[in-house]
Parts: sequence; structure tokens; C-alpha cells
Amino acid sequence: MLTRGHPKDGVIDHPVPNGEDGPKVHAVTRIKCLATAGRYALVEAVPLTGRMHQIRRHLKHVSCPIIGDVKYGKGEHNRLFRERYGLHRLALHAVELAFDHPHTSERLRFTVPPTGALRSCFDALGFGEHLAPTLARVSSRMAEFVSRP
Repeated sequence: MLTRGHPKDGVIDHPVPNGEDGPKVHAVTRIKCLATAGRYALVEAVPLTGRMHQIRRHLKHVSCPIIGDVKYGKGEHNRLFRERYGLHRLALHAVELAFDHPHTSERLRFTVPPTGALRSCFDALGFGEHLAPTLARVSSRMAEFVSRP
């Protein structure tokens, strides 16, 4: 994901509302800043709990909102990225999703590298080289999964 601001590596342990107007519930996200360009950062986030808008709310909580986030972000930065990079979406992308199959308990992993305007934006900011290790790690896991009998 692309944020305005440079979040510190670590864990964000901060409650978020359970639903739009629900009570606050425990929420934890591990984050790592992979690269920076001026005021912006390429960030990896791993939600350790599953709450609605958890990653978006946590990044806002540490004053590093996600670019393109019209609900929790900053309009001036969103406009800048629309005009300069053609980015008309939330700059949040799940490179990898993993979970245990509900019937077989087999660990399933699905990977998709960023494409289109988001990838072009990452490349224009010089983040392409910083994506490579993450994509390589994910690709090796995928190759291992596909090669299983």
C-alpha cells in the first residue's frame, strides 16, 4: 500500500469499531515500511485480526493514511495522485491471501502482483525494486504450493 507519511515498523494494537457504529473491538496489524519517496511510503501490512477497514483505520491512527482513501485519507493527496499518476483508486493491494481450507484444513495461498495504475504509480515513485523481494517471496511460496502432488 502507499501511505502519506512514514509509519514506524512494528505492531499497531488499537481497537476499531465493529461495524459502522458498533462498539470498539480489539484489532492488531503488523506493518513494515519498505521504502519512502518524499512524504510517501510503500508499506506492507499484515492484519492479525480481521476487522472492517482495520488496515485503513490503523494507518489513519498513526497519521499515515492510505493514498486514495476517501473515507480516512486526505483529499489533497488523493487529488495529487489522481492528477499526476492517474491513480483513481485506493492504493491498497493484497499481494497475498492465505487461509486454511474449511473442509480439508490445507493451507491455501493466492497471490496477485499489483498491476495497472497502482503498479505504474509504484514504479514512478521508484518503489518497483522494493516490491521485487516481496513478490519473489510470494512467488516462491506459490511455486511450492503448485508443485505439491
